[in-house]
Amino acid sequence: MDYTYLITKLPNTLIKLNICEYMYNNIPLSLITKFSNLQELELSLNPNKGFINFEELSYVSFTKLQILKFRYIQPNSRSLIRFIKNNGKNLKELCLIHKGGTSGTLNLAVSKFCTNLRKLSIGCKNDEFQTLKLILKSCTYLKSIEIFCGSKFLSEKKALELIVKHSHENTISEVILHHFYHEQSVKLLPKELESYIIRWADYVPQRSLL
Repeated sequence: MDYTYLITKLPNTLIKLNICEYMYNNIPLSLITKFSNLQELELSLNPNKGFINFEELSYVSFTKLQILKFRYIQPNSRSLIRFIKNNGKNLKELCLIHKGGTSGTLNLAVSKFCTNLRKLSIGCKNDEFQTLKLILKSCTYLKSIEIFCGSKFLSEKKALELIVKHSHENTISEVILHHFYHEQSVKLLPKELESYIIRWADYVPQRSLL
């Protein structure tokens, strides 16, 4: 089936677009530029195919875009940072998930241009934990954060330590920590988890930890 043709036939009033891995067949992402009313964009692409023409897409401003999600793979950092610079202001939800994690420069772009986020999914590398700190301090409306841990990513302990220390900067009420596939991290003991929860509750009561 020619999905490229189908996309060209979609109305430019479209507000939600999800391009999934199984239907991806070298679709030029530059076709998305015509959907100026997009409020939600999710790209779950085949890791063996990659992005086509995202460079062109990265220069476009979608003034109504509120939700942006990437699954499996992401564009190269340079193009993605440019896209975030042009579209981050109105984003309420951002999902940056793939096995390579997110680079420090990309995290810095999130902290600078996506300050109105309510929900964030991210994988921060061990040696770039300071950028997660900046995100927590800059995104003052953040309510939910999902962090991928283990191996080259932050341990659960380090992630929770940063969240507890800087949670008073925002309104976080939900934390989700999990691994990428088989990757393991330093075991978080029940007493340690209890300690984090108590310290977190000292800042703002009635918060939940998942």
